[in-house]
Amino acid sequence: MNSLVKQGPESAYKVWGKVQGLLAVYKPADLSTKDVINTIETAVLQGLNQLKQRPQKTLVKIVQDETSVAQGNSNVLMAVKVASLADHPLVAGPRYTRIKTASSAKGIDRKSTGVMVLAVGSGTRKLEVYKKAKLSRTLSVKGRLGFATDSHDPEGKIWEKTTYNHVTRDKLDCIIGSIHRETQKTIIRGLLHPVGETPPLILNAKCVDFNPPDFELELECLSASSQYLRFMIHDIGLELKSSAVATQIRCIRDGPFTLEHALLRKHWKLPYIIEGIAKCRNLVKHSQLVPPEVQRQVLEIQEGIDESVRLMEGSNVKDLE
Repeated sequence: MNSLVKQGPESAYKVWGKVQGLLAVYKPADLSTKDVINTIETAVLQGLNQLKQRPQKTLVKIVQDETSVAQGNSNVLMAVKVASLADHPLVAGPRYTRIKTASSAKGIDRKSTGVMVLAVGSGTRKLEVYKKAKLSRTLSVKGRLGFATDSHDPEGKIWEKTTYNHVTRDKLDCIIGSIHRETQKTIIRGLLHPVGETPPLILNAKCVDFNPPDFELELECLSASSQYLRFMIHDIGLELKSSAVATQIRCIRDGPFTLEHALLRKHWKLPYIIEGIAKCRNLVKHSQLVPPEVQRQVLEIQEGIDESVRLMEGSNVKDLE
């Protein structure tokens, strides 16, 4: 389980290299993205400072040779190495005070939960490429029919109540299908991902549970914030001739990162973080991190090569004739 604990104390210098990379954590409710980042950063730094530290720096000090002094000759000096008090942890403070930490969660607010991808140390460079790749996310969104609020969630002020007895599973599936079809029209034809800044896109949508007044949707989307999904649940309620609010928004997949890779809050400690980074290190392939702009150039180059091959094959056939 915890290899760091099993192997006993290890130098912080060696462990430092193991905390560089991407990591998936499970974000609980009532924690902002900044709170999660600060908590992980604090856990890493505290864990590093509790490990075996590098030796204290030394200074060269000129002292009298005690042997010569005992013999009556006090003019003999010698150089000795002594510990530098300026480098003592009680004077200089903790060895590790900062490590760069970032998150790819854009548009995820305090009320949302689920998988969140973080980068620690040098992994922040890979995170920038990860964000440019625009990999889709899968979210589980729960809604409740019968009332509407000013914030489109149960915590807001109720300003409308409606009936929902006429709402059926077939009607809900029909509305979800229309949203899916409208969104598909905005996807650039022939590309794996949209290029540049794009509006929220719903790549796939389905209803996984319907038990009025509650229902649950599973959405695969790009660039969709939590508030956008709440607005969408509100619009679905209006289309159903009723009203609805989003009771829960939970990310169950972010690119290749799933719930299986996400560390629970009780495991936000250095040994588990190291294992989480090692587990996720080979999870993201380099081909998946190629930005859409580069993919488009590759497709254009490939199309040019294919066209040249066809022209060459055509000319060879004519020569044979």
